[in-house]
Amino acid sequence: MSPESESPIPAACRLGAARDHTMSTESPSSGPQMPAVGRSFVSSFEERVGQYGSRRLYTWLRNDCTEEASLTFDELRERAVAVCIALRRQWGVGQGDRAMLLYPPGLDLLVAFFGCNYAAVIAVPYYPPVTTAAALILAEGLTKVCVARAAGGRRHCSSAAPSTFPRATKDETSPPGG
Repeated sequence: MSPESESPIPAACRLGAARDHTMSTESPSSGPQMPAVGRSFVSSFEERVGQYGSRRLYTWLRNDCTEEASLTFDELRERAVAVCIALRRQWGVGQGDRAMLLYPPGLDLLVAFFGCNYAAVIAVPYYPPVTTAAALILAEGLTKVCVARAAGGRRHCSSAAPSTFPRATKDETSPPGG
């Protein structure tokens, strides 16, 4: 049984798993190994989701070292697929397009990054501006990019909070033909 059928990916997000890239692998006992040719980041992550689903994967700590939030393999996958679906359906982002991730450090940035990988979109992380002047410069630059995209017949630029991303339906996460 393939990782895709064990942990199905919605059809709109299968590009990220199909990309043919190399990825190095490491074994805790023997150190770095030869790259695994033909495996994408997403297909490797899907395999891990199948192995470790409900195990904690990431924890974000506050400055006082208390836990602020955490994600399991399953939770990260579910949220990343929701980002992928939003990129494809709401904003018409295509394979190889770029998506600016304007997030402070935290798990939302991580989810958005994984969602871009599922969508086969190039993630461009950018730290949110701290000053009003920096925010105005960023807004002016983004306006120029968005206007240029609109003039070129592409969809306009959009933004959204992670809580607004759609969830995959059962049909979208069912294995092909099943």
